[in-house]
Amino acid sequence: MVSKLMVAGIIVLILGGFLFVLFTLLFPMLGIALYPFYTTTGSQARNETISRNDRVQIDLTPGSPGIPRVLLPLLGVQLKASFYLQGVGGGWECDAVLVYNGDQDIDIDGTDRTFSGNTGGEGGRVLATIYTSINAGAASANYDLSVEIDNTGDSRISMLASRVDITYTLFAQIIPALLAIAGLVVTIVGVVTSRRPSVPKAKAAPGGWEPTLQWGGGAAAKQPKMAIKSTTAQPKKVKKVVKKAAPAGGAQQPCKFCGKPVPASAYFCPHCYGKLR
Repeated sequence: MVSKLMVAGIIVLILGGFLFVLFTLLFPMLGIALYPFYTTTGSQARNETISRNDRVQIDLTPGSPGIPRVLLPLLGVQLKASFYLQGVGGGWECDAVLVYNGDQDIDIDGTDRTFSGNTGGEGGRVLATIYTSINAGAASANYDLSVEIDNTGDSRISMLASRVDITYTLFAQIIPALLAIAGLVVTIVGVVTSRRPSVPKAKAAPGGWEPTLQWGGGAAAKQPKMAIKSTTAQPKKVKKVVKKAAPAGGAQQPCKFCGKPVPASAYFCPHCYGKLR
């Protein structure tokens, strides 16, 4: 039987999973911005050129909403920076790193990437993508996010377009994940409790009266009107009859059968019951 606890757990589990997929996958795929879950700069056309052996820092977030400063350390953000690069006139190669400009300018650790292409034109266009995160301690209300490109190849490089996607960790990932885990735990508890056998409650006697069994007790025992009496027949007491011999006295003579003395007037011997006359 499906218990209410198990149904509630399944609902919470589905809700948490749906919110996680919605804010982490569907919104970034469709480009739907919904603060404080997910924001995006959208695709921005570019016409930036990086000469050979040159290093250029290009802003990626003009007009995008700021990352709010909060005290909760769990409220970090996940960043995805994407931009199209294309070589001009031949093979090309470059190193790229994200730079976060907030209260202090920092190079975001782990964002160093190397991109390259062989030819120019449509065939040489490369979608460069960098994933990173910024914790709440480094977040600020006003910030700039840029990419620093170091052209290490033999030809010029052009940036054709860029886009930045921002996912807020606490609301888009942590809370939905906690909901899904809580729903899973509640579902398991509901399944376990629904499998336990139910113990029927003992029914009380009507009116609070319980019959008293009386198995005898004599005439002096006081019995209730509805007392249950035994239907088993009780054995009757058999009285022993003791035959007494005639008292000794008067003229006696010996029994002609057993030789014991008997009254002279007796017809039968009181000892062997022989007929005397």
